[in-house]
Amino acid sequence: MDGTKPFEIRRNHDKGEQRLQVMYKSLIKHDLEEKKPGAWGWLPKSVFDMELSSRAYGLLVILAMQAGPVPAVDNERVIERVSETTILRWLGIKNSNQRALVHDLLRELVEAEVITIDGDCIKLDFPPIQSVEGGFSKIYASTYQAILDQSHGIATFNRLAVYLGIRSMIFEGEKGGPNDNVVYKGRGNSWIAERVNLPVATVRNTIQWLIEHKIMAWNLVVNRNKYHNKHYYLAEQIQAERLVSWICTELKGGFLLRVVA
Repeated sequence: MDGTKPFEIRRNHDKGEQRLQVMYKSLIKHDLEEKKPGAWGWLPKSVFDMELSSRAYGLLVILAMQAGPVPAVDNERVIERVSETTILRWLGIKNSNQRALVHDLLRELVEAEVITIDGDCIKLDFPPIQSVEGGFSKIYASTYQAILDQSHGIATFNRLAVYLGIRSMIFEGEKGGPNDNVVYKGRGNSWIAERVNLPVATVRNTIQWLIEHKIMAWNLVVNRNKYHNKHYYLAEQIQAERLVSWICTELKGGFLLRVVA
């Protein structure tokens, strides 16, 4: 006998069962029906070399999602009939005093040579997606719209910037595929903060906001290391099944200890 008392064996057994139940419930909370990829826009990852302000990154996401190709001009991506007031309306902001802020953000993007403004038209100065060097970040329309619907005011810019940062850490091809990485593994908050010019605490709080508002699919996992530190794993709601599959693979491979939420 190893000296372990019966009640200790029972307690350890009960704790193990509880952890398994928590893990099971955490993984099946998602809608696991396979879904078709939704509509998406994109930004070249080279925009992070421009060291824009966080709000400017958020505005750039908005412009990228609003822009449409113009076939007559080599499919340039253009937003027509747009003004500071138009952008405020997209954000649900009725306070016209914020027009000056939007004006300054647009000027920041012009000076960075990422957009060109001609009257009431804005052109994105991005290369064609096939010619992008360094890759691109997909922005899913469903998640973008959910952020706009559930966010209010100027804070939306920073929330979109953090979402862009999350997407920049995910390597998903133009057409998608079974081998693409569609999961953000929560260890890159400091990298996101550096990319979009925000404090790490703001990135962390924004991710918590995305979770609380059910904008992204998520699980909280425990790493299999001496620290047993916890991280959020995030994915698009339409890719929740692949999030669960990824976590199960890492559990089986011994990279994760367990799932706690």
